This record gives sequence, structure tokens and C-alpha cells, in this order.
Amino acid sequence: MDNKNISAVKKLAVFVSAMMLVIVYLSSPLFSSVSNAATVDELKKQQQQINQQKADIEKKNAEMQGSITQTQQDYDQEWLKYLSNQEQLNQFRLDIAGYNEELATAESNYQDKEKQLQDRLVYMYQQEGNQYIDAIIGSKNLSDALEKTYYLSLIVDNTNQLMNEIKGLKGDIEEKKSLVVNQQYDLQTTTATQETNIQNLKDINQSMTQQITANTSKEESLTQQYAKLQEDIAKEISRQQIVNTPYSGGTMGWPVPSSHRVSSPFGGRVNPISGRSEMHTGIDIPAPGGTPINASASGKVIYAQWNSGGYGNMIAIDHGGGIATYYCHCSSISVNVGQTVSRGQLIGRVGSTGYSTGNHLHFEVRVNGVARNPLSYVS
Repeated sequence: MDNKNISAVKKLAVFVSAMMLVIVYLSSPLFSSVSNAATVDELKKQQQQINQQKADIEKKNAEMQGSITQTQQDYDQEWLKYLSNQEQLNQFRLDIAGYNEELATAESNYQDKEKQLQDRLVYMYQQEGNQYIDAIIGSKNLSDALEKTYYLSLIVDNTNQLMNEIKGLKGDIEEKKSLVVNQQYDLQTTTATQETNIQNLKDINQSMTQQITANTSKEESLTQQYAKLQEDIAKEISRQQIVNTPYSGGTMGWPVPSSHRVSSPFGGRVNPISGRSEMHTGIDIPAPGGTPINASASGKVIYAQWNSGGYGNMIAIDHGGGIATYYCHCSSISVNVGQTVSRGQLIGRVGSTGYSTGNHLHFEVRVNGVARNPLSYVS
């Protein structure tokens, strides 16, 4: 083999050796932990995005619910006015019907009197006109003739006066009727507008109610996605654990030796921030900010960084046998990923980072990624 070939073989050997080192490094627990930690953080970021979407939906629903309440009040007021106007319209109809009856009676009386006058005049001037003339001619004197003429004219005048009274009564009734008819027309125009407004308000409320229903359905879907991501996170952290190594730590120690009070136990509760009912996957131990946090059992740190999903500064320790503990909302972290810690060792300090309402430690125990009641594992 010449020198040229020997040089090529040496270069190939160096390249293979370098690749083997890379493979060994990539497969090392330390690299795996860092890589998986990044994956977990990405999942937490997705959860944060979901929480933001849910918050936006809740805000929109609250705004629409306020609009629905206001629109319903407007609808109720408009409806009451409409009913009042309908009652007034009914009264107008009754009034007009009454005026029509009065007009019909007055018209009948007028026609009767008019006929009586016509009949009387015909009788006086056509049928028996000579008798009246003879009566006047046969008067004893001028005074007697004038008196008879006066009585004849009085009969005609009385009849005319009665007819004029009936005619005046008809005019009054027609004027009242005309006033009511005009009022009825104006009110009918108003009620027609009210009917349109009422229907528009009803349509608006129905549309917003449907939108709220759709938003609520979307929020429920997001909640399911969030829960699925939580499962994926647990699986990712669990995948880093040394499952084949049995847990030999016995009963775990209390993580905050200076504070033994539990302010929020494991199980269902109303989230103090979101106000929604949800599963509380650990216990909350209140303590002043900066209070030391100790490892509950010996193990290896598999997560030690900011968690964007709400846990804030978070530490996760693998204890073997699929058991891991989480320490969340820390003000500071005192360990690194890949570091081995002992039971009771200082790993961080109490804080209120992430989604938190005050200084406390959120402590979790997970078995193969599934949250368990920590009080069943610690002394």
C-alpha cells in the first residue's frame, strides 16, 4: 500500500472515530435530558398558546354576554311599549266604532227630520195650500193674519232648527272621529317600527347566543387539547426516567421542612386564576419567598429551567422505578439537568413564578407520568 492510500485510510479512521464520539454523545443521558427538556418546553408553549386562546374566547363571550343582557333589556322595554300601544290601538278602534254608531244615528235622525220637513212643506203648499191661504184671507184683521202666518213659519223654523242641530252634532262627531283616525294612523306607524326593532333585537340576541355556543364548544376542544398536551409532557418527562431501575428511597421527605401546611390539596378544585374547575395535580405548600426547597428523595435532575406552561421555574427529579417529583413556581433553581441529588439536598427556593397567586411550592409526585397524591408518598 503506497503512502497515498495509507493517508486516505488514516483520514477515514479519524472520520469514523469522530462520528462514533458524536453518536455516543447524542445517546448519552445528559444530551437526552437536555433535548427532551426542550421538547417539554415546546409542549408547554403550546399549552400557553391554548390558554391564551381560551382567555380570548372567554373575554369575547363575556363581552357578548354583556351585550345580550343589554339587548334583552332593550327588547323588554320595546316590547312593553309595543303592548301599551296595542292596547291604545284597541281603544282607538272601539272609539271609532262608537263614533260610527253615533254618526249613523245622527244621520238617520237628520234624514227623518228632513223628510218630515219636506212632507210638511209639500202638504202645506201643494196638498192643502188653499186652506192656509183661505185661513189668512179669512183673518178678522191684519193682526190675526200675521199671527197665523207667524205660526206657520214657526213650524218650519223649528224643523229647520232641529235639522241644523243634528247637522252640527254630526260635524262634532266627524271631527272627533277624524282626530282619533289620525292618532290611530300615527300609532300604527309607530307600532310597525317597533315590530321591526323587536325582531332585530331578537335576531341580534339569537346570533350572539349561537356565537357563544360555538365559542364554548371551541373552548371545550381547546381544553381537551390542553389535557392531551399535559399527557404528552408527562410522557416526555417519564421517557427520561430510569424506569428499569427500582425505586429504593422509601418514604419521601417533606420538600419544605420549615412549612408543613397544605393550602390546596391534590384533586379537583376551582383554579384560582382561571376560575374553571380542573384537576389539581399536586399539593400547594405556602411559605415565604426564598424559603429553601429540598429534594424529597435521591435521584437525578431531569428538568431544571423556566416552564412556559404555568409552572414557572420548575425542577423535576427522577427517582427510579418510574417515580419522579416536580417542584414548581421556584424563585430560584440551585441544580442542573443531569445532576445527581441526595434526599434533603437544597435544590431551589420558594417563589411565585409562572401562574401563581402568591409564594408557595407546587409539589407533584408522578408515577410513569401519571400524577398521584403526594401525601401518599411523603412523610
